[in-house]
Amino acid sequence: MYSQVEHPAGGYKKLFETVEELSSPVTAHVTGRIPTWLRGSLLRCGPGLFEVGAEPFYHLFDGQALLHKFDFKEGHVTYHRRFVRTDAYVRAMTEKRIVITEFGTYAYPDPCKNIFSRFFSYFKGVEVTDNALVNVYPVGEDYYACTETNFITKINPDTLETIKQEDPMNKSEVVVQFPCSDRFKPSYVHSFGLTSNYIVFVETPVKINLLKFLSSWSLWGANYMDCFESNETMGVSGVVLSIVISPGAGPKPAYLLILNAKDMSEVARAEVEVNIPVTFHGLFKRA
Repeated sequence: MYSQVEHPAGGYKKLFETVEELSSPVTAHVTGRIPTWLRGSLLRCGPGLFEVGAEPFYHLFDGQALLHKFDFKEGHVTYHRRFVRTDAYVRAMTEKRIVITEFGTYAYPDPCKNIFSRFFSYFKGVEVTDNALVNVYPVGEDYYACTETNFITKINPDTLETIKQEDPMNKSEVVVQFPCSDRFKPSYVHSFGLTSNYIVFVETPVKINLLKFLSSWSLWGANYMDCFESNETMGVSGVVLSIVISPGAGPKPAYLLILNAKDMSEVARAEVEVNIPVTFHGLFKRA
């Protein structure tokens, strides 16, 4: 299932390629020697579906969640992947259109509804996505795929099957509240620091315009990204990292690189004869 839609990303469309999930694991061709003591599964999440019908997803964070697994056993490697059956994915596949607004893609009302139903659907409130494409992590003996919203999706790390959606906020309580410098434009907080004595929140120059979020979303069809603003007077320093895509013609085998942690030298690589899209985060689950 490769992309049938000409994606507006232009020269970066290699990142936006749709792939099919696998019905069963495929065996990787290993060059080099993988230590026999390396046993377990490398689990990773990322986007794998970038259009539904004739509607494309416009941002890399919008592609529907695809769960990847590399299994290591006795020096051999297999690769498997399946889409996470989130509410956003299942409804999109059923209705053959984008149903829930993502970070950079707005979901328009159902065109099959009459004009009055479509108008009032703008005022039903924000429907938050559960597209769990960001990471996968353990909680006790269970494993969850997650995104930037409050929803997490329980998955089976062995079969990659989706079990159920959960909202951890239902079992949470407010411990402390603290003010921000601008109540109508709070900073976007992705992460925080933690020491033995303190929890450290960094107020970044990236702001969320709450008035625009509430008005534009309901009336004009904005997405999450449209409501972000940069306060250039605050200043920030850092670096920008970018994925480099080879412009060479023709498909090349995707591979997993295994490195020696002591000197970062290549130990082995496992090639698979299927296209593997970009992934974001993941973990290693020991056997």
